[in-house]
Amino acid sequence: MPPFGFFDTDGNGLISPDELAAGQQKRRAMRMGGQGRGQSMPTFADFDTNGDGRLLEQEFYEARNRRIGERARQGYQMRNLGRAPSFQELDADGNGEMTPEEFAAHQARHRQQNRGRW
Repeated sequence: MPPFGFFDTDGNGLISPDELAAGQQKRRAMRMGGQGRGQSMPTFADFDTNGDGRLLEQEFYEARNRRIGERARQGYQMRNLGRAPSFQELDADGNGEMTPEEFAAHQARHRQQNRGRW
């Protein structure tokens, strides 16, 4: 569940019908792979901090920890962190580096598994 401030966009401590409708629409867009920093699933570029088109294990975990910290500061509940996939699970060919294709394949599997949960 998003924090109260997600819906209370004018910060007055109340959620108007318009704010509720806008928040619900925004959540639907996020679930469907919405735009911008509010999207629920990160992109490869969010993890590829040096922009070299591949992820090494340390880079992956540093980016993941940064993302978790940012979302926690935004008030999101940190659920299921213990079930987060390891680098080795995403590095499909086991060569020690993750490609955009391996990352995208994992994201597609994740979306498929979570379809209909919201």
